[in-house]
Amino acid sequence: MKRFQLEDDKQRAELRRVRFEMSMADWEVEKWEHQLELIKKELEEHDKSLALLQQAGKSSEPAALKAQATQ
Repeated sequence: MKRFQLEDDKQRAELRRVRFEMSMADWEVEKWEHQLELIKKELEEHDKSLALLQQAGKSSEPAALKAQATQ
Protein backbone atom coordinates (compact mmCIF):
# COMPACT_ATOMS: atom_id res chain seq x y z
CA MET A 1 0.00 0.00 0.00
CA LYS A 2 2.83 2.38 0.84
CA ARG A 3 4.36 1.81 -2.60
CA PHE A 4 1.11 2.87 -4.27
CA GLN A 5 0.96 6.01 -2.17
CA LEU A 6 4.55 6.93 -3.10
CA GLU A 7 3.74 6.40 -6.77
CA ASP A 8 0.58 8.48 -6.41
CA ASP A 9 2.59 11.27 -4.73
CA LYS A 10 5.12 11.22 -7.58
CA GLN A 11 2.38 11.42 -10.19
CA ARG A 12 0.67 14.28 -8.41
CA ALA A 13 3.95 16.17 -8.12
CA GLU A 14 4.59 15.62 -11.84
CA LEU A 15 1.07 16.81 -12.64
CA ARG A 16 1.62 20.00 -10.59
CA ARG A 17 4.93 20.61 -12.37
CA VAL A 18 3.37 20.14 -15.80
CA ARG A 19 0.43 22.41 -14.95
CA PHE A 20 2.82 25.08 -13.71
CA GLU A 21 4.90 24.86 -16.90
CA MET A 22 1.74 25.08 -19.03
CA SER A 23 0.63 28.12 -17.07
CA MET A 24 4.01 29.78 -17.62
CA ALA A 25 3.90 28.94 -21.33
CA ASP A 26 0.39 30.45 -21.61
CA TRP A 27 1.64 33.60 -19.88
CA GLU A 28 4.59 33.84 -22.28
CA VAL A 29 2.26 33.49 -25.28
CA GLU A 30 -0.03 36.22 -23.93
CA LYS A 31 2.97 38.46 -23.33
CA TRP A 32 4.23 38.00 -26.91
CA GLU A 33 0.74 38.49 -28.37
CA HIS A 34 0.42 41.76 -26.44
CA GLN A 35 3.85 42.88 -27.64
CA LEU A 36 2.90 42.02 -31.23
CA GLU A 37 -0.25 44.14 -30.97
CA LEU A 38 1.77 47.08 -29.65
CA ILE A 39 4.25 46.74 -32.51
CA LYS A 40 1.42 46.58 -35.06
CA LYS A 41 -0.11 49.78 -33.66
CA GLU A 42 3.28 51.50 -33.69
CA LEU A 43 3.85 50.44 -37.29
CA GLU A 44 0.44 51.82 -38.29
CA GLU A 45 1.34 55.16 -36.69
CA HIS A 46 4.69 55.24 -38.48
CA ASP A 47 2.98 54.42 -41.79
CA LYS A 48 0.51 57.27 -41.26
CA SER A 49 3.33 59.68 -40.43
CA LEU A 50 5.32 58.56 -43.47
CA ALA A 51 2.30 59.04 -45.74
CA LEU A 52 1.78 62.55 -44.38
CA LEU A 53 5.45 63.39 -44.87
CA GLN A 54 5.38 62.07 -48.42
CA GLN A 55 2.25 64.10 -49.15
CA ALA A 56 3.86 67.23 -47.73
CA GLY A 57 6.99 66.57 -49.77
CA LYS A 58 5.02 66.17 -52.99
CA SER A 59 3.05 69.35 -52.43
CA SER A 60 6.21 71.37 -51.83
CA GLU A 61 8.15 69.87 -54.78
CA PRO A 62 6.76 72.28 -57.42
CA ALA A 63 7.68 75.26 -55.27
CA ALA A 64 11.19 73.90 -54.76
CA LEU A 65 11.58 73.30 -58.50
CA LYS A 66 10.43 76.83 -59.27
CA ALA A 67 12.88 78.24 -56.75
CA GLN A 68 15.74 76.29 -58.35
CA ALA A 69 14.72 77.42 -61.82
CA THR A 70 14.83 81.09 -60.87
CA GLN A 71 18.33 80.85 -59.43
